[in-house]
Amino acid sequence: MKPFIDVLSHKYIEKYHNHEYQQLLKKLDKEVEELKKAYGEGKVDEKRYKNYKQTKIDDLYKRMGNAFLKEMKDYDKQQQQIKRMIESKKQSKRPASFNQKVSMHFALKKMERAFKSEYESWKNQQHYERLQKEIEHNRQEERSY
Repeated sequence: MKPFIDVLSHKYIEKYHNHEYQQLLKKLDKEVEELKKAYGEGKVDEKRYKNYKQTKIDDLYKRMGNAFLKEMKDYDKQQQQIKRMIESKKQSKRPASFNQKVSMHFALKKMERAFKSEYESWKNQQHYERLQKEIEHNRQEERSY
């Protein structure tokens, strides 16, 4: 299922955060260049930065996929509750299809919020890590003087 969930994540990013994602890719490219400068480009040192960008992107997709799966699980649980309510009441003022459409709408909105929240959280984590690296880099420069 991972490839299908990754497609959903990709479509979400493409539709709602394409510009930010492109900026993120550029920043990751810059970070890879900084790592190359810091560690060198030898065969042994290459391991330290070779997969850095892809690892960060994979992490984003993993986190978004987990958020999506959680929302699907919550949606299923909600559907089961609705089904039980409908079965217990037998007579409803509104048809079951209306309830399903309304709950689907709310579930999709909730999923969108979860994706956005997870994406923002991931971006913040990346920013924090970048600041930590800058601080460490500055400390090392101060020590070398």
